[in-house]
Amino acid sequence: MSLDAKGRICYTTDKLAAMLGYAGDTMIRMDLNSLLPQPYCQMHGAWFKELQHKVPPPTSCRAGGVVQLLAANGNKMAVTLKMSKKQHIEKGQLHVVQVTKVDDAAQLNQHCLQLNINHNGIILTTNTGVPHT
Repeated sequence: MSLDAKGRICYTTDKLAAMLGYAGDTMIRMDLNSLLPQPYCQMHGAWFKELQHKVPPPTSCRAGGVVQLLAANGNKMAVTLKMSKKQHIEKGQLHVVQVTKVDDAAQLNQHCLQLNINHNGIILTTNTGVPHT
């Protein structure tokens, strides 16, 4: 999927549209916020502009963390995103987003803390943080 500087969808694949329950051409010109659940859909516009040049936090969609998109029927779908930028002659800078559906285990794994403890209950090690895909 490709987004313009205002967060509107310029292009999407038929596969992504079908995964979300849309006809491909109906997603064109949709605002990205219509694919985001509450409260992210209300806050994302500011984040979209503000965070374009900053290093994303580990749970950010830009860092490969598991996030949710809304399907056409309103159900949430867990996905990871891989983003890049591309300059288009007519549309200016586009944000290119590769969307990959993830299973429930990957979604839950992001929120798990793994501790290795000894027989005395002393924490020896912890997991390294959010897994990256």
